[in-house]
Amino acid sequence: AAAAFAQEIARSRRWNVEEAFLCGLLHDVGRPVLLQELVDLHAEANLPFQAEAAAELMSLRHAEVGSTLVNGWSLPARLGETILHHHFPSRSTTAAQTAMMTNLADDLAHLLLEDDRTVTEAQIREHPMLVPLNLYPEALLEKRSMVLGMIGSIA
Repeated sequence: AAAAFAQEIARSRRWNVEEAFLCGLLHDVGRPVLLQELVDLHAEANLPFQAEAAAELMSLRHAEVGSTLVNGWSLPARLGETILHHHFPSRSTTAAQTAMMTNLADDLAHLLLEDDRTVTEAQIREHPMLVPLNLYPEALLEKRSMVLGMIGSIA
């Protein structure tokens, strides 16, 4: 969902839609990598896995792990910086636009999927990335059914 929303944001801004899709697709790639590493470490140490502690660590470190991973794959450095700063786009020095786009796309995906991180429509309408990206929330919120259809065709 984040990849599809990033693609739509890029399309409306006349940016590279393939790059946007990749940013949205890989922005949280550090989460499963970090989770597997934590599971393996707990198993090796013969310690019980603590899901809450793991979730907190993943929340804090997934962007760094994901950025390191994509940079290790020799993907463009801008993608690594986008992933690293997608929660705090103002910290980006070379990928601020894609980091802002990915931040907004991530929140739109959470709104659409109503998953573990609650994002409301009101929060999207007041999203801090709308002004710097020069976007209107209505145009993005209208894309929800299209994004759901895209997800359904992949699944």
